[in-house]
Amino acid sequence: MTNPQHVHFVGIGGIHMSGLARILLDDGVRVSGSDLIASHLTDELASRGATITIGHNTTNIGDSDLIVRTVAVKDDNPELIAATSQQREVITRAEMVSRIAEDHTTLTVAGSHGKTTTSTMLTLILREAGLDPSFILGGEPADLATHAARGTGDAIVLEADEYGRAFHEYRPAFAVITNLEADHLDYYLTEEALHEAFLQYASTLVLSGTLILGGESGCLAPLMTRLIDARPDIQTQSFGLANSGNWTWAAANLAASTTGTKFDLQRDGETLAQVSLTVPGEFNVRNALAAAAAALQNGATIDAVQSALGSFSGVRRRFQLQGEVRGVTVIDDYAHHPTEIAATIAAARERFPGRRLVVLFQPHTYSRSAYLLKGFQTCFHDADQLYFADTYAARETPDAGLTAVDLAARISKPGAIYLGPLDEAAKRLAESAKEGDVIFTMGAGDIEQTGPTIVAHLEES
Repeated sequence: MTNPQHVHFVGIGGIHMSGLARILLDDGVRVSGSDLIASHLTDELASRGATITIGHNTTNIGDSDLIVRTVAVKDDNPELIAATSQQREVITRAEMVSRIAEDHTTLTVAGSHGKTTTSTMLTLILREAGLDPSFILGGEPADLATHAARGTGDAIVLEADEYGRAFHEYRPAFAVITNLEADHLDYYLTEEALHEAFLQYASTLVLSGTLILGGESGCLAPLMTRLIDARPDIQTQSFGLANSGNWTWAAANLAASTTGTKFDLQRDGETLAQVSLTVPGEFNVRNALAAAAAALQNGATIDAVQSALGSFSGVRRRFQLQGEVRGVTVIDDYAHHPTEIAATIAAARERFPGRRLVVLFQPHTYSRSAYLLKGFQTCFHDADQLYFADTYAARETPDAGLTAVDLAARISKPGAIYLGPLDEAAKRLAESAKEGDVIFTMGAGDIEQTGPTIVAHLEES
């Protein structure tokens, strides 16, 4: 990559954009950026020397010789208009990632669920092995000081996001697909188009690259068959629980408890080691399998796998403890797809047996509530009490699908109660909480601040 002197980010506060800015700061590049609101991510960039502006204005681009945008930024943004009129180079976030990854052995992790956790686990294993990879993650790991950094090693770990087809820009040597389900249909419109996008992602592998995919995700098998026909040079591997199929990489003899899960890590039926996780849930076992498979084929040792996974303590907004007050435990989780919700609730049952499980859910976009309705009607079954807050609309209007009121009315087990705005919902949950309750705030919107608010109300009462 020809190094620019000054890079300006339009929408610098996003998790991926802020990560790119961090990498460039590591490289000694001058960085500026704008966003609509300030956050701890923009504050951290400012503390490292980036020039941050809240609000978009033509003057923000300054003398930058490269402008990076996200797909969320519209073409009528004044900074983009100014950059175009002044013939500055403008590229997308994904194109910037691709430039940063040049001359590295690239390891990408894609999938409908588990991308952030799997890519974080992979990064930690490689670091434990002394390989010091560069990395750009889509979440904030508890075990790393940052979600993106330039390492000294040959490898770079990328969380490969499917939205806007960003993951088509990379050229991985190892590509992971954790699983594949209907999502982002507001962008792709049909499941067939989504599947084609994942096939194209797998096809970006370099010559003789390796694809590692979740074998229990049934729709991936036909995609793998098509990939082999088109790219016979690619090595394909699978992973999954040993009792569900015959996989290249398998987890056998699972033993779950209130402190985590132990399992035997196997390759082609041979046990390599026993792995212990402190994070709960079978979904995290699958994430660990994928991470171990990629790491072991890129220089990591079994000892590094056991040590890194054994000490892994999670990612921000994934089963994250917010506080405990008078016997009430409050946890926040990013789960917003029915499969993720069901898996999180199942993990909660493992971690907190016998306790009343209360869920406050904030739907993410009206369209997702509509096209995933069938899943939403069943994914909350194992919760004891279910509440809904107002939908996080993002870029949508209510006519795009179902409102939170509509969705709550269509869920019968457990009966869902609509509470309205998040501040009102937090107050109601704190008032109705009983000793022994485990309260989960769930969703991909701005519900993350609700857990601390519930804790504060509990402390005041």
